[in-house]
Amino acid sequence: LAGLELSIREHFGGFRSHSALLAGAVAAAAITVTYFVTKGGGQSAAIIPVVVGGVAFMAAFWLFRQAFSRRTGGVGFRR
Repeated sequence: LAGLELSIREHFGGFRSHSALLAGAVAAAAITVTYFVTKGGGQSAAIIPVVVGGVAFMAAFWLFRQAFSRRTGGVGFRR
C-alpha cells in the first residue's frame, strides 16, 4: 500500500506516469469484488471476473493517462 500511495502522489503530481500500475490496482480490486459477488455461479461464472478486470484495467488506464497528460501540459509519459 505504501508503494501504491507513492505512485499516486508521483502520478498526480506530474513527476512520473504510473498509469499501468494504478490501472492494475483498480483491476485487481474489480476482480476481487466480482469474484465474491459471482462466487456461487458455478463453472460458467469463472470467466466473469477476468472480463470485468480487463474492462476495468482498460478504462482506468485511459483515465489515468488523460489525468497525467492534463497535469503535465500534454506529455503522455515521463521516464
